[in-house]
Amino acid sequence: MPVLRDKNKEVEVITGATSLALNPGDYVKGAIWTTCTLWHWVRSGVDSVIRKITMESLSDETLLNWLARDELICKKLAMQEIMRRKDYQLQTLEKVFRQCQVDDCVHSLMYKWWVK
Repeated sequence: MPVLRDKNKEVEVITGATSLALNPGDYVKGAIWTTCTLWHWVRSGVDSVIRKITMESLSDETLLNWLARDELICKKLAMQEIMRRKDYQLQTLEKVFRQCQVDDCVHSLMYKWWVK
Protein backbone atom coordinates (compact mmCIF):
# COMPACT_ATOMS: atom_id res chain seq x y z
CA MET A 1 0.00 0.00 0.00
CA PRO A 2 1.25 3.51 -0.83
CA VAL A 3 2.01 5.61 2.22
CA LEU A 4 2.07 9.42 2.24
CA ARG A 5 4.06 11.18 4.91
CA ASP A 6 3.92 14.94 5.30
CA LYS A 7 6.76 15.95 7.57
CA ASN A 8 5.44 19.51 7.93
CA LYS A 9 2.08 18.45 9.31
CA GLU A 10 3.00 15.07 10.75
CA VAL A 11 0.31 13.32 8.73
CA GLU A 12 0.55 9.71 7.69
CA VAL A 13 -1.97 8.37 5.23
CA ILE A 14 -2.38 4.87 3.87
CA THR A 15 -4.35 4.47 0.65
CA GLY A 16 -5.86 1.37 -0.82
CA ALA A 17 -8.88 -0.86 -0.49
CA THR A 18 -10.55 -0.78 2.92
CA SER A 19 -9.57 -3.75 5.00
CA LEU A 20 -12.37 -5.70 6.62
CA ALA A 21 -10.19 -6.27 9.67
CA LEU A 22 -9.70 -2.73 10.94
CA ASN A 23 -9.31 -1.95 14.60
CA PRO A 24 -11.73 0.75 15.85
CA GLY A 25 -8.82 3.12 16.57
CA ASP A 26 -7.49 2.85 13.00
CA TYR A 27 -10.21 4.84 11.24
CA VAL A 28 -12.61 7.73 11.67
CA LYS A 29 -16.10 6.51 12.51
CA GLY A 30 -18.39 7.06 9.50
CA ALA A 31 -15.55 7.87 7.10
CA ILE A 32 -15.56 4.44 5.49
CA TRP A 33 -19.31 4.60 4.93
CA THR A 34 -19.03 8.14 3.56
CA THR A 35 -16.24 7.23 1.16
CA CYS A 36 -18.13 4.16 -0.04
CA THR A 37 -21.33 6.17 -0.49
CA LEU A 38 -19.58 8.93 -2.43
CA TRP A 39 -17.92 6.34 -4.67
CA HIS A 40 -21.32 4.81 -5.49
CA TRP A 41 -22.89 8.23 -6.07
CA VAL A 42 -20.21 9.15 -8.60
CA ARG A 43 -20.57 5.79 -10.33
CA SER A 44 -24.39 6.11 -10.43
CA GLY A 45 -24.48 9.37 -12.38
CA VAL A 46 -25.29 11.72 -9.53
CA ASP A 47 -22.38 13.86 -10.72
CA SER A 48 -24.49 15.01 -13.68
CA VAL A 49 -27.27 16.04 -11.28
CA ILE A 50 -24.76 17.98 -9.16
CA ARG A 51 -23.35 19.63 -12.30
CA LYS A 52 -26.86 20.61 -13.47
CA ILE A 53 -27.78 22.15 -10.11
CA THR A 54 -24.45 23.96 -9.94
CA MET A 55 -24.71 25.38 -13.46
CA GLU A 56 -28.30 26.53 -12.93
CA SER A 57 -27.25 28.36 -9.77
CA LEU A 58 -24.51 30.40 -11.51
CA SER A 59 -25.25 33.99 -12.47
CA ASP A 60 -24.98 35.16 -16.07
CA GLU A 61 -21.98 37.25 -15.05
CA THR A 62 -20.21 34.23 -13.57
CA LEU A 63 -20.81 32.21 -16.75
CA LEU A 64 -19.29 34.97 -18.84
CA ASN A 65 -16.30 35.14 -16.47
CA TRP A 66 -15.85 31.39 -16.88
CA LEU A 67 -15.36 31.87 -20.62
CA ALA A 68 -12.20 33.86 -19.85
CA ARG A 69 -10.71 31.27 -17.48
CA ASP A 70 -7.78 29.08 -18.48
CA GLU A 71 -9.50 25.76 -17.78
CA LEU A 72 -11.15 24.25 -20.87
CA ILE A 73 -13.85 22.55 -18.78
CA CYS A 74 -14.99 25.93 -17.41
CA LYS A 75 -15.24 27.35 -20.93
CA LYS A 76 -17.23 24.35 -22.18
CA LEU A 77 -19.61 24.28 -19.23
CA ALA A 78 -20.21 28.03 -19.43
CA MET A 79 -20.91 27.90 -23.15
CA GLN A 80 -23.26 24.93 -22.74
CA GLU A 81 -25.17 26.72 -19.99
CA ILE A 82 -25.42 29.97 -21.97
CA MET A 83 -26.83 27.94 -24.86
CA ARG A 84 -29.21 26.03 -22.57
CA ARG A 85 -30.52 29.30 -21.14
CA LYS A 86 -30.88 30.72 -24.66
CA ASP A 87 -29.33 33.91 -23.34
CA TYR A 88 -29.27 35.95 -26.53
CA GLN A 89 -29.19 39.37 -24.88
CA LEU A 90 -27.02 41.85 -26.72
CA GLN A 91 -24.62 42.27 -23.78
CA THR A 92 -24.15 38.50 -23.49
CA LEU A 93 -23.52 38.06 -27.21
CA GLU A 94 -21.07 40.97 -27.23
CA LYS A 95 -19.08 39.44 -24.38
CA VAL A 96 -19.07 36.01 -26.01
CA PHE A 97 -17.95 37.48 -29.36
CA ARG A 98 -15.27 39.58 -27.66
CA GLN A 99 -13.94 36.45 -25.95
CA CYS A 100 -13.96 34.64 -29.32
CA GLN A 101 -11.56 37.24 -30.69
CA VAL A 102 -8.91 36.43 -28.09
CA ASP A 103 -9.56 32.75 -27.42
CA ASP A 104 -9.57 30.05 -30.12
CA CYS A 105 -11.24 27.60 -27.74
CA VAL A 106 -14.26 29.87 -27.18
CA HIS A 107 -14.28 30.57 -30.91
CA SER A 108 -14.61 26.86 -31.70
CA LEU A 109 -17.30 26.43 -29.03
CA MET A 110 -19.14 29.40 -30.53
CA TYR A 111 -18.91 27.82 -33.98
CA LYS A 112 -20.54 24.63 -32.63
CA TRP A 113 -23.24 26.81 -31.08
CA TRP A 114 -24.09 28.48 -34.41
CA VAL A 115 -24.01 25.22 -36.36
CA LYS A 116 -26.73 23.75 -34.14
